[in-house]
Amino acid sequence: MQPCKGATSNEPCKHTYSGNRARKTMLEDENTASAGKEKILTLPFVLFAGIPILLAVLAVAGVIYWRWDADHNRGHHYGYWGQFNRTKNALKSLPGVRITKSLANEDITLEEFGFNIEVEGKPVLLRFGESDPIRKLKGDDLVAALSERIQAQKILLLLLHVAQGA
Repeated sequence: MQPCKGATSNEPCKHTYSGNRARKTMLEDENTASAGKEKILTLPFVLFAGIPILLAVLAVAGVIYWRWDADHNRGHHYGYWGQFNRTKNALKSLPGVRITKSLANEDITLEEFGFNIEVEGKPVLLRFGESDPIRKLKGDDLVAALSERIQAQKILLLLLHVAQGA
């Protein structure tokens, strides 16, 4: 007897078929063995196919989240409305300050925003441009910077009032 094709040792072939049936059975065995190898996913294949798919899913999820976040101000301190909300909450924490109106230029990013406030019954306008360093501040630093900005605006309004009266 001859060893089976693909056998690991010289053991005799266990197929006892003869003729066309034997050839068909051996071909089926070879096809089954090679089919099993084709189904195994190798690491390079997973990386090659998986990373672009993962990146595409993350990109779509990011766009969906951005649209959800930008669509409506939910009061979060992060995301599209984050700087606006932090500034608004810091203004509310200042004694004697009342927000009468808020403004926002909504675009791909929240470019500019501002607040009309009353301090001791007098109107003060606060505007924050896209590159305004106050927008990056948080907590006590933000409250201190807003207090300084309000005082500067009050002095400016007082000077304007004096100049108009003169």
